[in-house]
Amino acid sequence: MARPFFSRDRVSDFDVFDRHADLVVAKMKERFSQGIAVDVQDALYRFTMDTATEFLFGQDVRSLSADLPYPSTYKGHTRPEHPSDEFFLALNRTEEYAFPRKVYGKLWPLVEFWKDTVAAEKKITDKFINPLIEAALQKRNANSAYKFDKEEGSFLDHLVHQTDGAIFDLARQFVCLVLNRDDRLRHYQGRNIQSFAGWPQPGTSIHAP
Repeated sequence: MARPFFSRDRVSDFDVFDRHADLVVAKMKERFSQGIAVDVQDALYRFTMDTATEFLFGQDVRSLSADLPYPSTYKGHTRPEHPSDEFFLALNRTEEYAFPRKVYGKLWPLVEFWKDTVAAEKKITDKFINPLIEAALQKRNANSAYKFDKEEGSFLDHLVHQTDGAIFDLARQFVCLVLNRDDRLRHYQGRNIQSFAGWPQPGTSIHAP
């Protein structure tokens, strides 16, 4: 069901990637100009999350609109809260709590017999995801001639086009599953930055005229 959507390159996907890449680079340059260190992992997490949510849902969570966190040793400024923080932190905790389940395998329900550690975080992420799914379903149901735009439509639009409202929960869980896989892109980006920081010569030759 998902393979046709991910098996082709779309110009709009590159636009989404470039726009968020420019934004995160601008955020990091602004902080560097102040002589303040940047948590690269946090910046990359925000970049991948905004990129993934716009790619999947057609709307990002705008975590890059928030100020980047300040180092714990920096006492000159307090970072203001942002509406995206709740979703950002909940998704981060979801990945953290879900990791031990891979270790325990099929026995993880026994370990969490008294409390499902992910359930509370899922309620927070659902507050963002569910309205988008409902809006996509309403858009399709309101138009009998609805047709999925393969070049501009989001992954959610593709799911709505392929399914019906009876499997609403399946669509929600599937989208959440794909969203939680954005750590792969973040991992590759982190490794690339680490490599260029340790061996700057390739980066210098890339930018050479």
